[in-house]
Amino acid sequence: MSSDLPVTVGVARDETGALYVPAQQVTDLLRQLARQWTGWAADGDGHLDLKTVDVLAERLRDLADQVDVECIARANASHPDQEEGEP
Repeated sequence: MSSDLPVTVGVARDETGALYVPAQQVTDLLRQLARQWTGWAADGDGHLDLKTVDVLAERLRDLADQVDVECIARANASHPDQEEGEP
């Protein structure tokens, strides 16, 4: 099982030392994991139950979607005077 996931992730640190990763990189990683797991199960790896992997992969995609929605909501909330559809 080879991994085609990115090795480099952009990490930022604030003045308190907390680490942050861009949300898009997190959602991309979650979706890549879901695709990779599904691919492994579809390739016939005898140790993976396809139905279970499908459920887990769907949960990862759902989580990625939820993060996207939360980020969009926060971005829109930070610009309340902006008209809908404006950049």
